[in-house]
Amino acid sequence: MTTTLDAPLRDAASSNPASSNPASLMPGDLAELDKPQPDLPDAPDNDAIDEDELSPVTASLVAVSGALSALGAAWMVGGMFRGPEARIVAIVGVVLGGGLSFAATRWRASLLQYLVLPAALLTGAGLMAGSSGAGTSSLPALVKDAATTSQVLQPPIDFAPGWRLILVVVLALVTAAASALALSLRRTRLAVAVPVPLTVAAALVQPNGSAIATSAVSVGFVVMALATSYAADGVGDSFDVGFEVRRLGRSAVAGVLLVAALILASKASFLFPDDTSHHVVPPRKPPISPPPKDVPLYTVRGPLTSPLRVGVIDVYDAKQQAWLLPPVDNQRLQRLDLPAAVPDAPTATTGTPSHVTITIDQATGHILPALAGTTAIGGDTSVDYDPRTQTLALPSRPVFTGLSYTLTVPPSPTGAQLSAASGRVPDAEKQFLDAPPAPPAVQDVLAKAPNGTFARLQYVRAALYKHFTAVGEGKPTDVSAARVAQLLKGGTGNPYELTASEALLARWAGIPARMGYGYYNGQKQKDGSVQFRPMNAATYLEVYVAPYGWLPIIGTPPHAQESLSNNQQRTNTQIKASPDLGLQLLLPVRVPDVIPFYAYVRYYALRALPIVAGAGLLLLLYPVALKRVRRRRRAAWAVANGPAGAVAVAYCELRDRLLDLALPGRGATPLELVELVEEDEEHAELAWLVTRGLWGDLRGKLTDVDAKFARQLAESVGTRISKAQPETARLLAAVARASLRQPYSRELPNVWLQLRLPRPRLRGALRRVRPAHAMSLLALLAILFTAGCSGPGTAKAEAPVPFPTRIAPPVVAGLTVHDEPKADRAYTTGAKDRNVIVGRGKVVSFSGDGLIQAALQIGQFKPGYSTTDPQVVKAITASLATDATVQPLRREGAHELFGSTQGSQRIYLWFPTTQSMALLVVRAQITAGAAEALARALIDYGDGGTIQEAALKAAFDNPAPELAPTPTTSVTSSATPTLRPSAAPTPKATP
Repeated sequence: MTTTLDAPLRDAASSNPASSNPASLMPGDLAELDKPQPDLPDAPDNDAIDEDELSPVTASLVAVSGALSALGAAWMVGGMFRGPEARIVAIVGVVLGGGLSFAATRWRASLLQYLVLPAALLTGAGLMAGSSGAGTSSLPALVKDAATTSQVLQPPIDFAPGWRLILVVVLALVTAAASALALSLRRTRLAVAVPVPLTVAAALVQPNGSAIATSAVSVGFVVMALATSYAADGVGDSFDVGFEVRRLGRSAVAGVLLVAALILASKASFLFPDDTSHHVVPPRKPPISPPPKDVPLYTVRGPLTSPLRVGVIDVYDAKQQAWLLPPVDNQRLQRLDLPAAVPDAPTATTGTPSHVTITIDQATGHILPALAGTTAIGGDTSVDYDPRTQTLALPSRPVFTGLSYTLTVPPSPTGAQLSAASGRVPDAEKQFLDAPPAPPAVQDVLAKAPNGTFARLQYVRAALYKHFTAVGEGKPTDVSAARVAQLLKGGTGNPYELTASEALLARWAGIPARMGYGYYNGQKQKDGSVQFRPMNAATYLEVYVAPYGWLPIIGTPPHAQESLSNNQQRTNTQIKASPDLGLQLLLPVRVPDVIPFYAYVRYYALRALPIVAGAGLLLLLYPVALKRVRRRRRAAWAVANGPAGAVAVAYCELRDRLLDLALPGRGATPLELVELVEEDEEHAELAWLVTRGLWGDLRGKLTDVDAKFARQLAESVGTRISKAQPETARLLAAVARASLRQPYSRELPNVWLQLRLPRPRLRGALRRVRPAHAMSLLALLAILFTAGCSGPGTAKAEAPVPFPTRIAPPVVAGLTVHDEPKADRAYTTGAKDRNVIVGRGKVVSFSGDGLIQAALQIGQFKPGYSTTDPQVVKAITASLATDATVQPLRREGAHELFGSTQGSQRIYLWFPTTQSMALLVVRAQITAGAAEALARALIDYGDGGTIQEAALKAAFDNPAPELAPTPTTSVTSSATPTLRPSAAPTPKATP
């Protein structure tokens, strides 16, 4: 191919006409090409420039305007907290984010913008370092405490240490984001707008006293930010400093006038009426917390005669029929700088006050335990005092190990003094008389109660305690007026129900009452101190008696039912065990294996995720490997085809790179492409070299020097074109398949495999299928499907086996055997459930010394279930393992025997026949050897043998030291509920 156009001349070759022909380069020219060329400046990102390019002054002004607007947000956010420290920390975050953004725009170092988050985290952690320590005050705990426990809607907020890191990170990121968005989108006002939502949100929760002043300063910063952003719009080739200074001055004056106008307008009551309302968290039900770890919480030194008060429950909601926590109102709190006297402390004293020192061990949260009647607090910190609940809290940070303070407490009044008390109840305490109408049973008790505040209270409490049996742990539950009447007639309830009933009875008797919760009956240490753990948690009654104030009333129920729980329990020797054995009826229930569809999806998705991720990564990156293979093949092809092949390969690599970058000019010739892109001398030289060398006057005359020159030009042009594109475009080009599918030239080697699968001729195949064959196939699939869908745990139906008749003799080891018809009826009732696999049952008890010492229950399986199925046995034994492991014991004849110790009971399980089960429950006071001997004797008796009464009686006559019962008192919440023989069955097996 020939042309009449002249090739463009290089600047360096303008004085040497011979250099216009790349084929006539001299060795000296080649040496010049080999010299390292100076790096050309990277082309700016298209997303961060205007038509030409933002000047450094413009970019700097955008960063400054974003920082000024963020300063307004920082000033507003800092106003939510107590003290000036919050504003200082917030400004540090703005300076950090704005400084890095300014440096990044000034020095064109985008890496600095990525350092905003790490630098903010390090700075925030450094500011928190002074407040962190061992135990419960680690950095993550402080941040979590600040984010979750602060009452943001009740300003001013205590500036907890965790807020330092939060404010630094948030303000630094907001400032950097404002500058980055404004520069990338070429909208200078975005730098001002991004922090404004944070400013507005913080303005909604400002304290009433300082809201106007804080808002005025923030508005001033925003006005200056707007002025700076307008200045950024007007920057061109030159920057008039004087004009911009005058502009900023006028803006500052306008901002001052606006602030003054706002302050004056705030004084006008018709524009801004006095707002005395504030946000209060309404009363709510006490939450049920998971069992805490058994760690020491507090150590108390000094005379301790009452519980440690942590909080109170003083609101009764008649609609919900439940006790609620008091409303949360931060403005109700009073800040005390220790040492300090307790405001409005009771003035009545009956003797010399005592001093009690409390030291924090491993407690968490903000609450500091206190004692009823405290008149003064000693220490070296600040606390928040709630006059409604008389509780203390550490305001600015969670409690930490080693914190110590001293309480001054007067002696508790005696019963005679309380009986003689006749003070007037203050109006503020009359709200604690609210209660639903008293039911008739309560009215009958009140009618018989004596006169006198304290005597009346003790009478109604004695009526409640007379027939009450404590059972279970003190989990919060709803307590209605009908429930209180039911407990007055006798029954069981947990400690929380007992205390809640006491409080309602006290209110019905005309005495302000509430529920207190905290810790009681701690463990005495060798040095005389008392240590409290979670197992010492307590709920108790508090009543208001003038002039002594709020007093705790501790009570102990006469009976408590034994617990089946293996959790830690507290023993109170003043409480006797209930004469009824805490028996759980085991009714095995068939639980269908119904798994939600999302569970299947989640199960297989989690396992398929690594495979899918690996396949996706391989699918994404395999073009990179193919391009490398293609490059090697083309290099070999170039060597085989001489200089012309090398020039063709160099130019084709360049055009394939442009294809992957999705740039225009796919079908353009080399010279046409020069006209389509920006003017570039090296690109023009390369286009002329390729055109003349492959199709023009230099065809067949190219040398190795021309080939090397073409490679260098193609690499230089390709590098500069790539750098001119955004980073995302370059990343996409690296994995693009455009040049693999449709390369610039198909004459050069390419690497691309396209799998072409023949389309199945489904229609023709269906036509060849006969109806008989199709029906046979469907029937086979139905048989296979139904065969694999049998219910889990079902066993092959067997011939009915008669119910065991030999259960126990009338007397065993000196224990009298009695039938339990109420438990039999529970079996009959439970068997009506179609999922229960037991059809009938029989329960007998073994009594001695006035107590039920053991109980035996026999259950008959429904047809279709048998102990020959290992799944049935496994499911039943597993259902016993609530708090302990069921251990297989030595076989007794042909029967497997399983044993387990749960709480204060020993449980033994065996299967008398293939279609029945036996469960023996024995008090833990009976030794393990005697209990197991009783179980084996009953197994032998059921098989037709005789009980060796002498050997069995000898095992019972040599017991281990008796264990004290572990009942649950009215002031503890550490036991789990149990069931009496007449109670509804709760355990479930899954055979």
